[in-house]
Amino acid sequence: VNGKDPDYIVLYKNCLRYLSGFLEGQNCEKLKKWLIERRNDSENYTFSDLIYNLFEFYPLNSAIEDYKKAESFSKLIKILKNYENSFGIKSVDEDNFKILMNIYFRYIFNKEEEYSKIPAGHVGFMTFDNVEGMEFPIVFVDSLDSVYENEPENILDRIAKNYSRNSENIKKTDLRELFYVGFSRAKDILILTCNEDRRTPGKFIEDSYNKLNDAEEFTIPPEQSKTHELKRILTFEGDILTYEICPTQYKFYRELEFNSETSQESNLCSTGTEINLVRDDYVIKGKIDSISVQDGKAEITSIKEGTKPNININSDRNRLENYIRELNLYAYSVEQTFGLKVENIKIHYSGENENNSEVVYKYDDNKAGEVIKNIDDIAEKIIKRDFDLKTSDSENCKDCNFKFFCGRKT
Repeated sequence: VNGKDPDYIVLYKNCLRYLSGFLEGQNCEKLKKWLIERRNDSENYTFSDLIYNLFEFYPLNSAIEDYKKAESFSKLIKILKNYENSFGIKSVDEDNFKILMNIYFRYIFNKEEEYSKIPAGHVGFMTFDNVEGMEFPIVFVDSLDSVYENEPENILDRIAKNYSRNSENIKKTDLRELFYVGFSRAKDILILTCNEDRRTPGKFIEDSYNKLNDAEEFTIPPEQSKTHELKRILTFEGDILTYEICPTQYKFYRELEFNSETSQESNLCSTGTEINLVRDDYVIKGKIDSISVQDGKAEITSIKEGTKPNININSDRNRLENYIRELNLYAYSVEQTFGLKVENIKIHYSGENENNSEVVYKYDDNKAGEVIKNIDDIAEKIIKRDFDLKTSDSENCKDCNFKFFCGRKT
């Protein structure tokens, strides 16, 4: 417009200039060669595909070793994946790039970022709207210099001013309600902070504020802070089995929440009995489709989609073994939680005919103990972020987006 390039073209040119200068540096020969090869091959890649491929090269391969940078890449890929799925993007071209920059990114950046989670060891900064419904051990509230008398007036404000004798009280009440949301988020300690040299605190809170004690220094008793140490919540399929397949995959797909193209197998039934096996440092959550009790003895049942695994096929045999491990875990939890004695564990296959749909196994305390010990070991590694090992089975790499990062592309 008016002889000037659109914003997305300006960005594109600036990126090219930066890339051109960067490629003249050291450690860039492989990347330069790859970019030249991809120059006329953009129809075979989406935007997110390109980023996953670039993890093979410096500097991205070192950048995602850093957790904070990896989290940023994870968010970017989620945005790109949503764009590609929403607009049916199958390749990289100028039109798709224009839509991405001019429409989708503008839409994303103009939306107020939703609060998701505060990483361990970090302090979260949130608005009153974002924090509603949450609780924290300690909360600091600022912005106590808010002044209701100088706020912009809308039509309701003007009506209140003209026809109500208590218009000042109405606005004061509105501010108090707003700040109450922030104040009530504190479970143990609420600290109000402001620069008392200015016109603060505001009139809406001045009386209450002046009655509070100064909090220049304070300590949290160890026994009080310990109650807020949250245990890691894990699942057998989503966490334990994923880690066993490949700790590196676990790091990126579970820990850093990169989009995964594969999904965990789930039970057919969405209802059932939830179980929570509480250990010293973590909690295993799961769901049992059915628990039946007769003469003081329990039988637990898991319903699986499809037909029975073929034990002569390695993948099927491994799947069956994992089913049994999972049921032993749940049976152990039932005994610990409900005080029942579990006699049998049963798997029902929905794809089989009624006369051949169930397999029953005797519950074995010793096997359950071995399962629990193995889970304890894996949970300890997950909590310590021990993700250096990679799978020894190349079959697990075929559908993994990080095969480029690991140097295992096929």
